[in-house]
Amino acid sequence: MATIIAILLAQFTFSSLIMVLVIITALLVFQRQIGQLRTAALLVTLGTVSLLEHLSFSIIFSLQLGDVVPEANELVLTQHSRLHFFMAGVYTLIAMALILSIAWDGLFYGRRSAWYTLLGVFLVGGSAELLAGAFIFQHGAPIYAPFGIAARGFGWKFLYQYLIAWPCALAVSFRPIFGKNKEELV
Repeated sequence: MATIIAILLAQFTFSSLIMVLVIITALLVFQRQIGQLRTAALLVTLGTVSLLEHLSFSIIFSLQLGDVVPEANELVLTQHSRLHFFMAGVYTLIAMALILSIAWDGLFYGRRSAWYTLLGVFLVGGSAELLAGAFIFQHGAPIYAPFGIAARGFGWKFLYQYLIAWPCALAVSFRPIFGKNKEELV
């Protein structure tokens, strides 16, 4: 049963990567028709959805839902640790809501503070994600191979989508927010 679940997860993550790349490409191609700032907010939203992986694992491990993810049965957590896993999931959900709020209440309306905030979130969060991937768990990502780090695990195709979507959002929104003819481009 675990093998079947692993195969289905692998298929899901690969097809989700293709699907997200198609969506990102379509948003970039049609950004003038959609509106550049709306496109940027949609790209941030798309990338933020991939962060649900962090939330789900925190909650699954804290509640020890081994039926959902068999790895949860292998991890022995004290009650204190379970509380911290659970609260990490709660605060991840709050952070995701704040990121979406910044995208739709700030970036969408052309606020420079929102652009800089999302840049900071991307640089700090993306760097932490890549460093943790290199030294803790690779999610099966091949990007570490040139550094002699073997790819272990699965999930990178879904999780790392925000590393593509968020820079695209920042690039798309840069000119409307910082350009000379700001009103003309919004």
